[in-house]
Amino acid sequence: MGPSRNTRQRSDKATEPTRQSARNRQPAERRAAADDAAQRDAADRAREQRRKEKRKEQRDEAEQRALVVEQDDESEKVRHLEEELARMRIERDAAVHAAEQQSTASKVTTNDPAPDSIPRPKNMNKVKISDVREKLDLAGDENKPEWLDLRQVIRDMTTAGFIDWTLNWRSQKSKKLGKIYDAVEENVPALRRFHNQWGTELLVKEFFQTHKTYKSCIKNPKSYRAKVARARAQRHLAQRRANAQDVLRAPSPPDDPFPRAEGPASMDIDEDDRMEGSSGLSYEEKNGSDSELSDIDDDDETAD
Repeated sequence: MGPSRNTRQRSDKATEPTRQSARNRQPAERRAAADDAAQRDAADRAREQRRKEKRKEQRDEAEQRALVVEQDDESEKVRHLEEELARMRIERDAAVHAAEQQSTASKVTTNDPAPDSIPRPKNMNKVKISDVREKLDLAGDENKPEWLDLRQVIRDMTTAGFIDWTLNWRSQKSKKLGKIYDAVEENVPALRRFHNQWGTELLVKEFFQTHKTYKSCIKNPKSYRAKVARARAQRHLAQRRANAQDVLRAPSPPDDPFPRAEGPASMDIDEDDRMEGSSGLSYEEKNGSDSELSDIDDDDETAD
């Protein structure tokens, strides 16, 4: 007779925990295995990530080194080009300087003074014409002819420059004044010693103001300058009259030292006819006698 029902139930209850623990043990092992696999995967991914980062760092370093090398090459090229450009600029400046020196040497002879060797004074109001004369080594009576020649050049060039006498000095065109200065220095190279033409400017300005003052005084007949001008004109007129009288009172010219060959009878002309001329009038008949000229001069002086 087999086991009873109760016996089977008791045996089943006795073996049931064992089966349940086996079932519980299998999922735990699987979970542990899964966890281990997950950890290994995470570790593998971390290692792979580190390898990727390391490779990226290596690539970046390589690119940086290549960039540095390339920049060094470019810097070397740029440096070479800059040196070449600097050398070309130096050669150009030297050529320009040589051309300027050659041009200056062609304009200024070896006997001419060094240009711009006399600096401009700080206060031009205190500079006198005598100071300019001393700087030009033209002071003293022994240098007076050269000084008067220089003043004559100033007058001629200023007058030829079509300066506007109706305006004052400050209102004159600087371009026109510059041309006058250049013309004066072309005739008097010694004036090139004054820096920026300040000596030439002072001389031209002095002549302009003096001439303008003289012209304004001449217009006033009561002024001293007008009286001096009239007296000078009268002296010149009297001198011209005296010269004319000396010419008219001069003795007759001597006989012709080289007589002409005698021609045909119809061409014979005696000395008196030759002196009288083709009009048949004598020298005194054409020009008047000495007494008549004296009367004319007396009348002119009376009229004056």
